[in-house]
Amino acid sequence: MRTFVAREPLPGDAAMLAELRRDEHADSAFSLYLRAVGFYGAIVTLTEEGDVVFGLSIDDPMDDPVAERRAFEVLTGLVEELGGSSGIGGVELPPPQSLAEWSACGAEFRVGSREMPSR
Repeated sequence: MRTFVAREPLPGDAAMLAELRRDEHADSAFSLYLRAVGFYGAIVTLTEEGDVVFGLSIDDPMDDPVAERRAFEVLTGLVEELGGSSGIGGVELPPPQSLAEWSACGAEFRVGSREMPSR
């Protein structure tokens, strides 16, 4: 918050953000894992390219298409309301922190650069 909202980071803030990166060579990407109501979890990622990516982890052991459709609708609403560029949903799927990771990940569904395939 101090770094991105107040623009007054304290010593140590950069190191704390670095802990949120999977790639030690990344300069600015990080992911925040949040608790979610009605879903296993929610994720907000700032990518290397400066994009905001929203994610939902869906806990759906029965592979219910209704649950996936609901998650897709919620994610679409988040992207639209918050001005995100993309969103991704899956189970145990780490959020992409760059365009290269976005292209390579095996998502259940996507919002933004790729839409959910019809079933």
